[in-house]
Formats: sequence, C-alpha cells, structure tokens
Amino acid sequence: MLIARIVPLLITAALQAPAPSGDAPPPAPEPAAAPAAPAEQPAPAPAVTPAPAPVKPSGWTLELSTLKLLREKGVLSQEELDSAVKDLTSSTGYLAPDGTTLAAAKFALTVYGFAEMRVNWDSTQSFNEQEANTLVARPGTFAGTHDRIQFSARNSRLGFRLKAPEVAGIRASAVFEMDFLGTQLPVGAGQAYFGSESAYFTNPTFRARHLYLKVETPVVDLLAGQYWQLFGSQPFSQPNTTELQGMPAQIYGRTPQVRISKTLKTDPLNVELGVAMLRSPQRDSGTPDGQAGIRATLNKWVAWNTPSWTGSSAMPAGLGVSGALRSYRVSDFVEKPTSSQRVLGGGVAVDLLLPIIPGSKEKHGNALTLVAQYVWGTGLADQYGGLTGGVSFPSLPNPTGATPAPAWPQNVDNGLVALDANGVPTTVQWSNAYANLQYYLPVFDGRIWLSGTYARLWSNNTARLAAAAKSRSSLDVVVVGLFADPLPSVRLGLEYVLSLDHYNDGVTATNHRGTFSAAFVF
Repeated sequence: MLIARIVPLLITAALQAPAPSGDAPPPAPEPAAAPAAPAEQPAPAPAVTPAPAPVKPSGWTLELSTLKLLREKGVLSQEELDSAVKDLTSSTGYLAPDGTTLAAAKFALTVYGFAEMRVNWDSTQSFNEQEANTLVARPGTFAGTHDRIQFSARNSRLGFRLKAPEVAGIRASAVFEMDFLGTQLPVGAGQAYFGSESAYFTNPTFRARHLYLKVETPVVDLLAGQYWQLFGSQPFSQPNTTELQGMPAQIYGRTPQVRISKTLKTDPLNVELGVAMLRSPQRDSGTPDGQAGIRATLNKWVAWNTPSWTGSSAMPAGLGVSGALRSYRVSDFVEKPTSSQRVLGGGVAVDLLLPIIPGSKEKHGNALTLVAQYVWGTGLADQYGGLTGGVSFPSLPNPTGATPAPAWPQNVDNGLVALDANGVPTTVQWSNAYANLQYYLPVFDGRIWLSGTYARLWSNNTARLAAAAKSRSSLDVVVVGLFADPLPSVRLGLEYVLSLDHYNDGVTATNHRGTFSAAFVF
C-alpha cells in the first residue's frame, strides 16, 4: 500500500524537474528582472467594410441642375454646353450657363426667358409699344399733336431648349421660344374688326418666336425651323436699346428656313459660313428666298456687349458680310389677271462688333463697345420691322363709277413692290446705317452703363412710287439709354428716343419717346 502511494509521487516529481545539463548542477535562478515597458504598438487599422457591388444607375433618373453643373459632372460635353449657350445668349446673356435644366439619361430640358414690364410715353400717337419703322404722324394732324402713354408686359418671354444624347459626335437639339406679342385685333373703332385697349394689353396673344431643330455634326450643321435670318448677321448685330427689336433703321427678322452652316475654328480666329433657303415674303412667287453669309471673329479680342437689352455677354470682335436674293411674281394690274411679271430683289449687309476697350464677364467695368451696320437692299422692306414707308398699290381705275368698284387681287404685301408711273412693277429700295456705342462704367463692377445709337434709313425711289405727302424719304433716329443691374437677374433701363421722319414733300414729323423697362431674367 505504501509503495502504491509513493510511485505516483515520484513519477510526478520526475516529470516536473528540469532536465540536467551534463553532470553540473543546475545554476541558481537569477533574480527576476523588472518587467520592461511594452513597445508602442501601431493603432489597429479600422475595419474595412467591403464596398457594395456597383449598381448601375437608372437611365431615367431625374436631376434638376444647371447647364454649367451638368458640364462639370460630365452629363454634357463642352460642345453641347457651347451650343446651348449660343441658343440662349440673346435672351439671357451671361446667365445662360446657369439656365435651369432638367436632365434624364443625357436628355436635358432647359427653361429660360424673362418677365418684363415697360412704360412708353410718346409725344405723338404714332406707335404701339414698338416704334419699329412706322411713319411718324405728320405735324398738324390730330395724331401728330397729341401724346400717348402705354403700359405693357407683352414682351415677356418663355423658352424651352431640349437636347438629346450625343451619338457618334452628332448633337441634336430643339428650341421652342415664345412671347406675348402675337397678332391681335387693332385698337379703336371705325374699322371692320377692332378690339379694346383692355384686351390688347391685358390679354395678349401667345406668339411663336423661335421654333427650330438643330443637328450639329463634325462636317456641317443643319438648322430647320423659324430662326434668325442670315441677312444682317443676326443676332450679333443688334444694338443695345430698350426698344423692342427691331428698332427703327435696323435689319431684324426671324422666319422659317432650312440652313446649312460650318464653323472653321482656330485658336486666334473662327470663320462661320452659312447658306439658307427661306420662306419667301410672297408665296405666289413660287420660289424660296436665298441668303448666304460669312462672319469672322477674333477670339482673343473680346467685347462686353449687350444685343437688345437682356443679352449681355462676352463676345469676340467680329465682322460679318451677308447677302439676300429673292424673286416676286406680280400679277397684271387688272381685275382678273391672266399673267404676271417677275421682279428680282436682294441686298448686301455689313456688320461690325468692335471692342474699343475690351471687357470680359469677370471685368467689364470701363469696357467700350461699338456695334455698327450698313445695308443696301431693294424689295427687302420685310427685313425691317413694320416698314412700308407709305408705299402701297393704288386702286384700280373706275371710270364708270361701278358699284362695287373693281378691285385688284393683290398678291404681295405693301412696301415690297410698287407700280411706277408706267404701271411697271418695281421693288422698293431701302438702305440703312447705324452705330451703337456702349460704355460700362468703372464702378459697381460695370453693372451700370450708358448706350447711345444713331441710325438712319433712306430710299432712292419712294418719291416716284408713292404720293409725296404720304411716303418717307428718310428717317433719322437718336437713342440714349441708361441701364443698371441691381441684382444679377434684375435689369432696369431708362431711355430717350428722338425720331425725325422726313416725307417726300419736305415735311419732317417729330416724335419724342421716353421708356422705362424692368425685367427679371432666368
């Protein structure tokens, strides 16, 4: 029993004893050293959560943004941004890149325009809100000796620009731009059809201004629809004025057309070439109008320019030359014509944008800009707003006093073609020239500026095509304006216009106009 208890104890002791080193006794144990300070360990790396598998975004995710931000995000290419800004600049100027845009699957819809209010006071009763090229009432008449005041918001504008995704370098877009200056019944009694002043000013007609599609390719660009005419290098040639465009003695117009253009781009110089087939002012002519133009710009010589009155932006110096050719077919001057005569019309326009003192969006205080135009043309009265010059077709002779009197089925608008003393159809000739200077004051970052324009319109054949007391020989116009931007989206304008209308009998009719305008641009 004793052995049975001792043997397990010996075995346990043998297993716990250190192994001997030869025959030497084991060294005495050294005193335990103080524990060393633990080495500084790097902080443990944060746990990394595996990234979720990428989810392909829905192609129809809607995003409300601006053109500039969409470019920064890569939704728009630089070429798409440039094309959009070009379409919007004449309405919103330097605010165009900030145009409110709804994007989905690289489709982009931009909303733009302005809300406007204007007040016009005239010393005669010659004009509506737009002076255009209407004859000034002669002195001594009721209209020529009584004044008129008008409040109107009809020039307010709303536009939509839609662009599709770019495909193989080809960009497609469309513009729908409207205002409230549509055709309405004339104001006043004594006419077959007339309307009230209240309806005219407070219930205006919505009107198509621009309606076009554009396809831009690496080779040429195609535009089809209602757009600026090539003639007169529009809209870059427009002077700065609160007057509703086109102002007196200015080429101005939009019309349905098909246009092919090409811009040759280099670092110092761009050259834009264009040809267009346009709506003829006489559908019975059977032929479209033809126009062509070339415009060169110096990219590093930049002007701060305001075409019309809401379109301020930086524009390169430019020179444009354009031409127009058209044909009229005037039926014989009898009650029941059986034949017609063809008459050709056309003209040439030269337009200049010159930065006398250059400017830019960042610094346009002290900028001085010249905009100028010269035009010679015949049969082109529709290229000017509201121009007839008092020239019209006479009534048919009625030697027997028949009732009703015989009437000629007129197939061309007044002011374009008339009959000379021998009854031969003749196009009405008009020329114009203007110079507009804009000076942006070196205070408040150039947000206050002055604008002055002198314009002249004249004809070499109205005296032999119409009654001297009813037709215009020439028109002189002086415009002086003060503009201010109290906020980036708010523009104010105050302007004075002197119009001197010279009749062919030597009488000069005078109108003084004062205008106040205010616009919110978006």
